[in-house]
Amino acid sequence: MTKKETAIYICSILKSINAYKIKTFDNRLRNQKLQYLLQTYNITPKLRYNLYIKGPYSPELTELTYKVKNNYDNEVKSVSFVTNELKNNFKRFEYFIKYDNRKLELITTYLLFKEELNLSDTNAKKELIKLKSCTKKELNFAIKNYNKIKSDIYDKII
Repeated sequence: MTKKETAIYICSILKSINAYKIKTFDNRLRNQKLQYLLQTYNITPKLRYNLYIKGPYSPELTELTYKVKNNYDNEVKSVSFVTNELKNNFKRFEYFIKYDNRKLELITTYLLFKEELNLSDTNAKKELIKLKSCTKKELNFAIKNYNKIKSDIYDKII
């Protein structure tokens, strides 16, 4: 896939879940978190993410969504998955669409701590509490959803 095709594909997936919006900060924040989960489930190509104030952030995603919106918006179409693997991965991913931005921020930040930064459980918990000022209930929510992701991915491999 060319860079342009990749960008249009990612935007098409975001559009299919009603997240291809860039007008407000909240829209862009939601795009960032959902794309992070989409790539975790191997639905979209992996983009580079950094830890930012509101959790995982990809400057590349911001750039490509603006570029597509401004230059190739008419090429963003509905996506149908051709392989069962992609269909199944998307079904697992859809579980997270219902969450608001705060919950997505907690889940994806904890996921980044564990999978990208390789923090121990103890350190990941401490960092999430410190950086996100989260309550014990929010911490448990993030851990529960991290475990769901790990289970989804592990079950897929088996």
